[in-house]
Amino acid sequence: GVFVDCYQSAQLEMQEGQTAKVAKETLPPVFDDPPRGSFRGLVFNLVTTTNFDLFIALFIVLNVLSMAFESWKQSDFQNEFAFVTNYFFSFIFGWECIAKIYAFKSRRYFTNGWNKFDFFI
Repeated sequence: GVFVDCYQSAQLEMQEGQTAKVAKETLPPVFDDPPRGSFRGLVFNLVTTTNFDLFIALFIVLNVLSMAFESWKQSDFQNEFAFVTNYFFSFIFGWECIAKIYAFKSRRYFTNGWNKFDFFI
């Protein structure tokens, strides 16, 4: 129903050439983009790349796999593994959050739904 209608209208717009991709460099700076060349600007450029998102996605998958490793009567190794990986992944995801808040400032960070979700999880 609605999904098919939206898909078809978007497809028509693309065929008519009404939508055009805009290069990141041509976009005007947003209300609190960091100055170019500053450390905050370097962090901003890092956390807004697709490679950074893929890197974090890799850690999410590894975290899920490590949680799937748990069982009912765990051995000492499994308990130690769970303990170490819990701290490791908390460290990684904590630094992701800190880096994004530093790069985006809190006002812009919390305008994104996924960032809110990550922060409160």
